Amino acid sequence: MLLVNRLYAVTLVLAGVAWFWSGDTVGIVFGVAVTTCAYFVFKQVRWGYFAAALLCAGMLKLSIDRYSGVYSEAVKHTVSLLAFVGVIVAIILHEKFAKKSDDSSDPTDLS
Repeated sequence: MLLVNRLYAVTLVLAGVAWFWSGDTVGIVFGVAVTTCAYFVFKQVRWGYFAAALLCAGMLKLSIDRYSGVYSEAVKHTVSLLAFVGVIVAIILHEKFAKKSDDSSDPTDLS
């Protein structure tokens, strides 16, 4: 499972580079955000997985709405599928690797 975590981080870095390469303002902002998420996913920080899932969900929405008439349906469906898989992988890795706080003042703790 650690290999999956590392592959997900590398995939996020590659996505960040692809966004940077687009050259427009939105691409640069998304590139910085995705690369930052990749760093925190690599470090197994809890909010990094959450942010990566949110970015993938945003890209899913963007691919459906903004580019519905710009690209062919095959490209739109491929991007949508990859973004959907990105959300699912981020949630699974969040549950597996995210560092949980050791708060002993849990009100549901009956011991």
